[in-house]
Amino acid sequence: MAQVDVRISIAGVNEQIVLHLFEIKAVEGPDDHPMKAVPESRTQDGIASACGFSRPFATRELDRAERKGVVTAKLSHVEGQDRRKMAYVLTFQGVQIAEKVKQRDESQTHFENIGGIA
Repeated sequence: MAQVDVRISIAGVNEQIVLHLFEIKAVEGPDDHPMKAVPESRTQDGIASACGFSRPFATRELDRAERKGVVTAKLSHVEGQDRRKMAYVLTFQGVQIAEKVKQRDESQTHFENIGGIA
């Protein structure tokens, strides 16, 4: 498997969105059945709400992340709703980015906790 240069991939991709999808385990894989209802947290509205963004801003950021191959969008049934909506999952590249960002954030937090300056 090819390694992704995460330093390049992080530039221009909203880290909050990537981390949100990573935390809720919205990852591309065999469980992504088209008839399986997905949680609201994987939709544009849910992502915008969780990240504290306006819906238009979240939509632009998700479009950018999709063009960069970080997320995939799929029209899906949403739990508790009659209408289908676009739901997002991280690609393999998106998971790699999320892991790097999470690792970076954890090491910064650790450094700050022991009295360093980040």
